[in-house]
Amino acid sequence: MIRKPYLISRAIKTYIFASILTMAIGQFNALVDSLLMGHLIGPEALSAIMLSVPVLNLATMAYILLSSGAAMMAGKAIGARDYEKSSSIFSVSIMSLLTVGVMISFGCWLCRGELTALVCKDERLYPYVLQYLGCATGLSFITMMQQAFSQFTDVDGKPKTVTRAMAISVSVNIVFNIFLVAVCKLGIAGSALASVIGNMASIVFLVRCMSRNNKSYHFKVHVPNAIGILGSNVKNGLAMMMTTVLTSVCIIYMNSMVVQSLGANGMFVMSITGGLMGICSLLTTGASQTFTSVGGMLFGQNDFQGMRMLFSKCVMIILLAALFMTLVGQVWPEGFAILYGAKTPELITFSGRSLRIMTFMFVPFMLMVMMPPVYQLLGYMKLVGLMSVSFFVILLPAMSLLSKSDNPENIWFAFPLAAWGGVVLCMPVLLFIHWQKPDTMPLALIPNPSPYHRMLDISIPASQDSVNKAMEEVVRFVESLDVNSRFLKNNIELCTEELLENIVQHSGISSSHYIDLRITETDTSMLVMLKDDGLQFDPTIQNCSSTNLGLMLARSFSNKMEYKYMYSLNMTFMEWNKEDSKNKYVL
Repeated sequence: MIRKPYLISRAIKTYIFASILTMAIGQFNALVDSLLMGHLIGPEALSAIMLSVPVLNLATMAYILLSSGAAMMAGKAIGARDYEKSSSIFSVSIMSLLTVGVMISFGCWLCRGELTALVCKDERLYPYVLQYLGCATGLSFITMMQQAFSQFTDVDGKPKTVTRAMAISVSVNIVFNIFLVAVCKLGIAGSALASVIGNMASIVFLVRCMSRNNKSYHFKVHVPNAIGILGSNVKNGLAMMMTTVLTSVCIIYMNSMVVQSLGANGMFVMSITGGLMGICSLLTTGASQTFTSVGGMLFGQNDFQGMRMLFSKCVMIILLAALFMTLVGQVWPEGFAILYGAKTPELITFSGRSLRIMTFMFVPFMLMVMMPPVYQLLGYMKLVGLMSVSFFVILLPAMSLLSKSDNPENIWFAFPLAAWGGVVLCMPVLLFIHWQKPDTMPLALIPNPSPYHRMLDISIPASQDSVNKAMEEVVRFVESLDVNSRFLKNNIELCTEELLENIVQHSGISSSHYIDLRITETDTSMLVMLKDDGLQFDPTIQNCSSTNLGLMLARSFSNKMEYKYMYSLNMTFMEWNKEDSKNKYVL
């Protein structure tokens, strides 16, 4: 028997579906917000909100710095079942973010006039922007906290909980939008306040979910080595924060060059391109976040074979999405222009020519979006920085040069040139790292499976016959181990067989499903890990009504048994200390 990607695919489907649904709910919220503001206040409100977006993004940068990288580290700790460490990371992140967030919010509120003057030069829009920024930035720490709680919940294997939290936030936001704007007549400030209230409702829901029998996080007021943990949080979030800041600045500059070269028609094409990339990003962002969360868990479990399977699946999803959008963009670009509102033949033709060039960037650009979280998880922070800036390092000079050519439309070639050039720029670094570490997967740089001395890693069809065959492999493997205790070997075989049979008989899955079994040996211990996608069941609970004698014996014969339900998968861990006196006697 060999390891199958069945359960990895199951986790990906669970996560990506929830992630896409969460993003779709967020986009629906933005659409409803726009419609309400347009009808209840007027088009000036929509323009004011659009002008405020860059400031709001910068105001919430502390979330990325203090919580985004921290959540990834917490995911590794959860995978390693080190819940004290994950709780420490979580507690330091939340406390530091709340402190810094309140300071930033207060500073932005004091400087709301200066911030408004920075982004708004239109006297007619100025009061709208001032009111919106005053409320939105003054309470931006609540938005930061909502984002942090969502990501920590995400990496704990509960993406559906995040989706429900988003649905609650959107529902509350819509209700309070109508109440505060239409009834209370608070204008655009009421819209900002409604969003904040929606985020507060989301936080309350997430905190309640975290407090219910959650092993992964418990809030700690006093954290040993809090300064060191804070430093690690900042270190892991710095590259992502700098990338976000750089992206915002480059987009402003990029839009300026397009307007200067091609005017309003050029910005129309940019809007269509952004819309197409937004469609791609539903899957791309989902795949990227899946690797961050599920990959973090697998990394903590030293399941590098699983990480390789996960990486291959995620890259395949991204490539298929990008290739599909590229093909559609080549075959039907004029249709997209019409769909987005182009009416004149000149604009339709212009858009078609431009989009046929622009869509050649989709494949490399989406891969460049996917790879930084992979390298960050593996600790290659310099490579993350290089990959994050390479696109813009090539794009801006190329745009500047091509904008001066005889044909202004040549500026579009800068985008695919920068995307493919970014891949070429990073390739020598990737090859060099792989040359230094030949035991890693090419391009992904994921290590070869397991640094342990010995390992059995197989997938078993959920049937009694398959379990019997698998146990033959288990017995052969256990007998070959460097273990002197006959009783320890018997205990491993007995506990493994009991749990496998319990899954087959009571989990509700058929033979088309697979059970993952991994047995690993270290210098001091033995570890057995089983995963299945059956009915949620915790075999460690001492409840005679829901367990049997076999499970009770399994709990007795193992030094340590733990259970975790993540990404719709049951995960059971059993551990034995080779030198423990418990392994010298049969009960």
